[in-house]
Amino acid sequence: MKALKFANASWLGLGMAALITLVGSAGCMTTVGGQVLPSAYYLQDDVQYFPAGPQDKVFNERRALEQYKAGQEEETGPPVAAPQPAPPGGGAPAPAPGNPQ
Repeated sequence: MKALKFANASWLGLGMAALITLVGSAGCMTTVGGQVLPSAYYLQDDVQYFPAGPQDKVFNERRALEQYKAGQEEETGPPVAAPQPAPPGGGAPAPAPGNPQ
């Protein structure tokens, strides 16, 4: 009988310790009377600030594309002009200079 009381008391003590630990570690916010209040340590909290930027997705994409193109030009130099398309009519192209036919 004495061992049974000791076992119940130890389980009760262990449960109380777990409950105190759980309540003490969950101090983010609390609800009192329907109000959500901050924790007691909100003054010591490190607040992260993210400055507002342009909210337009197209502006961000355009800026990223311009930066990418500027980086490509720095690496490879100015763009090379594309070859001119063949004239309409299906005629044979003129021979290259220095290559008589």
